[in-house]
Amino acid sequence: MADLRITGLAEEMSSLARMPWSKQLEEWPEDASLTDMRGISRHIVRLIKVNESHDSPIFAIKETVPEFANREYALLRELNNREAPCVEPVAVIENRTDKDGNELPAALVTHYLPFSLPYRVILSAEITPHEITNMANALALLLVRLHLLGFWWGDCSLSNTLFRRDADQFAAYLVDAETGEFQTRLTDGQREHDLEISLFNVAAELEDLKIAGVLTADMDPVRASEGVIKRYRRLWKALREPQILDPNDRHAVEGAMRQLQDLGFAVEEV
Repeated sequence: MADLRITGLAEEMSSLARMPWSKQLEEWPEDASLTDMRGISRHIVRLIKVNESHDSPIFAIKETVPEFANREYALLRELNNREAPCVEPVAVIENRTDKDGNELPAALVTHYLPFSLPYRVILSAEITPHEITNMANALALLLVRLHLLGFWWGDCSLSNTLFRRDADQFAAYLVDAETGEFQTRLTDGQREHDLEISLFNVAAELEDLKIAGVLTADMDPVRASEGVIKRYRRLWKALREPQILDPNDRHAVEGAMRQLQDLGFAVEEV
């Protein structure tokens, strides 16, 4: 472990250095209360408390290859710099070896988003059709925000999103940026590609839940996924189509500003 390399936030170095990086992540003990909070991932992921206190911060740790870990760390930093709704990166851990000197995967560490939950936990509880619609709206709004920043997600899905509840409303946050990339401005073709990926992923994820008996019999996964895309298109049209306003017509200007706020945007964002 002498060559262990930690690249990240200076204030977290002490906590990170004390973690058992010589063990494979799947062998790390995980608080039972955190298990359901991490959802499903193609990678090995663990949620780990930084200390033993009741209100301890929580790290989300994902094993991957060094190239992907560093790339995603940089993307998440840039997304945070641009105030995108996403998790905050903490560090990349490289040059890990076990006690016998065998190489272990690199790890990407992020801050767990407080009060957020993966979609499976939310949909497995009692939830109304209205709340499901609000989750779809939140995912559509997240994708619009990312596209406005010039970010092509490449793997938009419920699994790569965390949801934070506010009464019967939801806010959505990107949790996995591994496939993403920034462009100066996304082309219509790039946006449509992201929408196609989203349509397929969301429908497949909901179909899995329906087969498992989590969703009601009348829930159509394809129609629900199409609803996300329709909401995205309405948002994008409202934000990007030119509006001709008379600057001297105060009521018209205030009406346009209220419409942006109703859609979840501040005027300066668009």
